[in-house]
Amino acid sequence: MRGPYSLFGLYRWTMQFLAVRGKVFLPFLFHLLLFLLFLTTPSCTLSLQLRSGSHATSPQPLAWPFLPYGHPPRMLPHAAYGRTAAFVVPRISALRQSPASAKEAAATAATAAAPAATAAAPAASEALFPFGRPPPLSPQFSGDARSPAALDEAKMVIEKEMWRLYQQQQEQQQQQPQSKRLSTEQVQQLVGFSRDFCDSAKLSRRLTATECVDKLLSVFQQCMRCSSHVFSPFSPAQKVPFDFAEWALSIWSPLIDYENSNIQVPEETLSAISAHLKTGGNVIFLSNHQTEPDPLVARLIFRRKGFEDLFERLTAVAGYRVRSDLLSVPFSMSCNMICVHSKKHLNSLTEGLEQQRRENMLAMQALQQLLQNGGALVWVAPSGGRDRPNELGVYAHPDPFDRKTVQSFSLLARRARDTSGRETLFCPMAIHTAPICPPPKEVAKELGEARSCKFSPIGAAIGSFLRCGMPSDELAKKAEEETNVLYSRVVSSR
Repeated sequence: MRGPYSLFGLYRWTMQFLAVRGKVFLPFLFHLLLFLLFLTTPSCTLSLQLRSGSHATSPQPLAWPFLPYGHPPRMLPHAAYGRTAAFVVPRISALRQSPASAKEAAATAATAAAPAATAAAPAASEALFPFGRPPPLSPQFSGDARSPAALDEAKMVIEKEMWRLYQQQQEQQQQQPQSKRLSTEQVQQLVGFSRDFCDSAKLSRRLTATECVDKLLSVFQQCMRCSSHVFSPFSPAQKVPFDFAEWALSIWSPLIDYENSNIQVPEETLSAISAHLKTGGNVIFLSNHQTEPDPLVARLIFRRKGFEDLFERLTAVAGYRVRSDLLSVPFSMSCNMICVHSKKHLNSLTEGLEQQRRENMLAMQALQQLLQNGGALVWVAPSGGRDRPNELGVYAHPDPFDRKTVQSFSLLARRARDTSGRETLFCPMAIHTAPICPPPKEVAKELGEARSCKFSPIGAAIGSFLRCGMPSDELAKKAEEETNVLYSRVVSSR
């Protein structure tokens, strides 16, 4: 437009006015101001970059000022810039909110994440080893770090370092008072577990000697660091200072022989569970229990089947031992947990009985709240503890369910349905995990137990859904019967 009210008309009128008033000086000053203003505008900066961006050797690509870390991605294609500045400027300004393509977004994100990942590596290492990095192995084993000789040296290095850290803890006890510390017996138990772990690595050939040293000494140092951790009635999985779930999986996963395991967990069932949770419903697994990391093993199965949402959602109902035994505490921090005192151990303790009952009441209130909120995935062992082998050392069948426990969960599910409309499904589950870390032969009244481990296959199966609408007695009976059937399938077909 070149009419009297266009920008060009306004410019011509201004120049005529200044020429009359100030002859040559005022028009010169006016042009100088316009030029400086043009240089400072974003459109000018972008147009300058457009000119340089058309060449492969451009020192300052277009996306340079938009990156938080100052590292440019690859040059955008010239066709994306358009042909004129009037067309390009709004397109480029839109890049501040959304990249030109998913590929460019990925490139920019990767460029920005690289410095953050580099900076996070030392912090993660410091969090895993708060009392110092593990000592190195002899250079002679660098060529074959999975050899039996290298793993035997790893056992010696681990044992020596554990006792050194224990001695250091004893010396600092007066300077830094702490209510809970590892005992001599617990150090001996971890040393024995470490020997079994390294022997398992000889069988699996999955871990190097250095990896065994790092993993087992991280366990020891986390047992020291987390000894005073306080669990609430509902304790979420800890993500700080590192992801405890990923760390715990890195310890237990190498002990599982997946290729020879018998996992009868249909993806159709997991899909139905996932869909039910997304609609606000709840699912409660009624399972037998054999080894301490059973909830973690269940989560691992969900992940390997491709259901990361189930991996994140699972909440385990666990006993007081996993939060009181210092060797269990770091692993308990890897799961969403509701902590209760099981009847097996409640009857064996005379001190603080009322306190334990109050804690159980708070735990049930927390569980009720989870079910009312909806989308809860809960794992519970109605037997109240781990299965025990028979006189031949065979885990022939699961321990009997405490039917009152199942009835209590059925009552909580009905309340959630009546108060918030959340439908809860019960799902029988059977697991055979004792070989990777068997429990003691008898139920111990005192805290602390010898721990062993072995590279071994496992078994797991999930049954059909049971609705909370059926009578509590019938629900408890059917759940136990189906769990026994599932367990016999898992064990007999191995």
